[in-house]
Amino acid sequence: MKSFIKNRNNVDLAVLVDEPKDNKLGLVFIAHGQGGIKEQVHIEALKDVFLSKVTV
Repeated sequence: MKSFIKNRNNVDLAVLVDEPKDNKLGLVFIAHGQGGIKEQVHIEALKDVFLSKVTV
């Protein structure tokens, strides 16, 4: 789900919120840095690892 949050300078930041299909606990933020985009292959790969492998 794509959403927007405002930073302290009142600038909208685009964020993607993904939830695991089962009831896993935890929260992770993955940031791409100033020169990247949230859809880069390595960012998507990190997301997939956290959604599939992280267990409680």
